[in-house]
Amino acid sequence: MAPLSVTSLGHQVLFRAPHHPWPTFHTVDDQVRGGSSTSSVKLEKIPHSHTVAVFSGVLDITTLRGAGFASQVMIFPEDKPLSLPRSNYSGLLLTILRPSDTSSATNSSSESSTKAETTTATTKTPARPTSFVLNLKSSPAIIGPGGKRLAGISYEYQFTTDDFNGKEKQIQMKWDQFVPTYRGRAVKEPPLDPTKLYELSFMCRSNFGQQAGDFELKILELAALGNKNHKRQAQGCLGWAKQLVTRRYEALAGWYKGDRGVRLL
Repeated sequence: MAPLSVTSLGHQVLFRAPHHPWPTFHTVDDQVRGGSSTSSVKLEKIPHSHTVAVFSGVLDITTLRGAGFASQVMIFPEDKPLSLPRSNYSGLLLTILRPSDTSSATNSSSESSTKAETTTATTKTPARPTSFVLNLKSSPAIIGPGGKRLAGISYEYQFTTDDFNGKEKQIQMKWDQFVPTYRGRAVKEPPLDPTKLYELSFMCRSNFGQQAGDFELKILELAALGNKNHKRQAQGCLGWAKQLVTRRYEALAGWYKGDRGVRLL
């Protein structure tokens, strides 16, 4: 991972193409449970503008009778997890761009919806996908027989793309706002410990048949929110260092005052 850089707001950029490259994404769609949803992440250069990571695909709810999910996962090495301790950071800051024209997505969703209405799992037409989830895992993946990844505890933050006021949208995700879940359902677990993060993923899921069809999430940047207390401590240390240098400078100046022609003050 490229070295972190500090923004003007004191946050640290984690991933932003091209200077802070995104790690390799791994596909984990509902096909692992016999579903038909698909997804991918591709870098897209917007003319005269940014390079964004586009998480897109098709959310299917027919195969699994109302259920469905698609996700792209970043896996960090067990000996070098992503470390964002609470003492330094208060959460994540996600910057996304307004989605593209949704006409094609709407058409695809309508087709999926027609099929979905024939299932017993849903009785209403599902909406075009606008709800997404950012998942964090604070423990290494559990590998079962045959190398199959087993379900574990995830900490999730849910957000939406349907309330843009401009071209960009910033979403602050505080650590305590991440909900512990097991297979998408809330469970009682200790608060998220971001000291060691082994997985970070973006997910689009049906929310039990509420949304389906083509989806798109344009991700410009993911940063770590600076902790105000940590910033004050850093400023305090800097102030102490400046005072020390000033005192040393004044002491030297006073010492030189008795020397002819030599003046520092």
